[in-house]
Amino acid sequence: MDRRKQRVGLGFKSIILSLSQKTGKTVAVLIDEYDKPLINHLGKGKDALETAKANRDILKAFLGVLKDGDVADALRFVFITGVSKFSRVSIFSELNNLEDLTMAKPYADMMGYSQEELETYFHPFVAMLAESLGEPEDGVYAKLERHYNGYRFSERDVRVYNPFSILSALKRQDFRNYWFETGTPTFLVNILKERNYPVAEIENLELDEHIFSVYELERLQPEALLFQTGYITIQEVVDGLYRFRYPNQEVKISFLKFLMFSYVSTPRFF
Repeated sequence: MDRRKQRVGLGFKSIILSLSQKTGKTVAVLIDEYDKPLINHLGKGKDALETAKANRDILKAFLGVLKDGDVADALRFVFITGVSKFSRVSIFSELNNLEDLTMAKPYADMMGYSQEELETYFHPFVAMLAESLGEPEDGVYAKLERHYNGYRFSERDVRVYNPFSILSALKRQDFRNYWFETGTPTFLVNILKERNYPVAEIENLELDEHIFSVYELERLQPEALLFQTGYITIQEVVDGLYRFRYPNQEVKISFLKFLMFSYVSTPRFF
């Protein structure tokens, strides 16, 4: 395993330094779904968890390269995204100069379209949809909001649309559960099943903010995962207490249908 970690780290370092040397410029590193080697093995038993732990060690060595002296000088920008946020101790201990934007107020509307943006930049397409449905535009806007709006990522009270869903609806001129159709949350459902989690209580969740700092493979919190994967969102924040709900109709209906299919023999969930 140590040799594998070393090969991965050296290969990544070589790519960055070679690009910088060849172009004479600094390098931008964009990593999407950094956590996929971990979540692919969650909720599948002890052996799969051990695989996730081994992958965690490799990932830690891989990302640690970015703080290496030679590599750091060759970097211009690093941006890392993922479904879940694992702690700095478990993965990012060797890359401890990252800034976590997950729930930062200035970036609350960074990963979605606001209502103002929808009405400003997409009005022609909304008008086309209204005409095809034979409905008034204000009614179509309200319907789009119910289906695809509602995501809130911080204490700042701003909500955004799911970009994939709203773009798909306007492109196809139809209301469907587009985002959910791109992939089922298998690992999340497996964890809910392992914990015998009372899904009926999701819309009544009230949690302290510390729940968002607990991201370890050995003690994953279903509530934190539900939030990070987009199946619940912040409804309001009162004196440091976060209240959650499903973000919109697309997510609620699709998620509950999927759970019903997966847990038809587990009546506690319903």
